[in-house]
Amino acid sequence: MKKILFTALSIACFSAMAVAQTNPAGNDAPVKPATPPAKVEMSKEEKAGYKAKQEADLQEAFKGAGLSEEQIKGAKEIMAEASKKSNELKANDKLSDMEREAAKKLINDEKNGKLKALMGEDKYKMYSEIRKKQKEAASVKPN
Repeated sequence: MKKILFTALSIACFSAMAVAQTNPAGNDAPVKPATPPAKVEMSKEEKAGYKAKQEADLQEAFKGAGLSEEQIKGAKEIMAEASKKSNELKANDKLSDMEREAAKKLINDEKNGKLKALMGEDKYKMYSEIRKKQKEAASVKPN
């Protein structure tokens, strides 16, 4: 009797473990973790320093491309408009990830087209190269 009860209990435990490990979606898609990864919070001083560095890099890129003050002002307006649209997009939680990515691409393409028209082809290329170098330098972390 003990052997039969032990065998039945063992079978029930193994089947419960097997069911608990299956994907609820029923496909081979990975199961998302229950909690999102924690965001790294920056202090107010760090945020202010980061924004100041971004602004300095942007000014350096504008000057390196040889833009006039009027062109710089226009470029900042275009970027502010694109930033506003991006923030509205982030706030819209009705969109799927794919729709959100497509909308981001449209916003960036529109912004880049306006910047290219404002700056001219040659100055826009110079500006883009400077910004790429700045981003690469920012992504390299000192040891």
